[in-house]
Amino acid sequence: MRRADLEAALADAQALLLEVGFLLPHTAHARMAKVRGLLQRAQIDADEVALLRGMVRQLRWATDRRTP
Repeated sequence: MRRADLEAALADAQALLLEVGFLLPHTAHARMAKVRGLLQRAQIDADEVALLRGMVRQLRWATDRRTP
């Protein structure tokens, strides 16, 4: 797994989580650091990063469709 791929997936996830209100701007960095640590401890592989990115893309698509 390339570190850049994980960082890109986390950036996508952070943007979406901020948009939907799960993360707040003043705590986003600390919370995403916890998510990053969790994924690193799990030794996430390239296929799992791709799965994460796909989930975020699908959630983005679904939220964009609901916006009038």
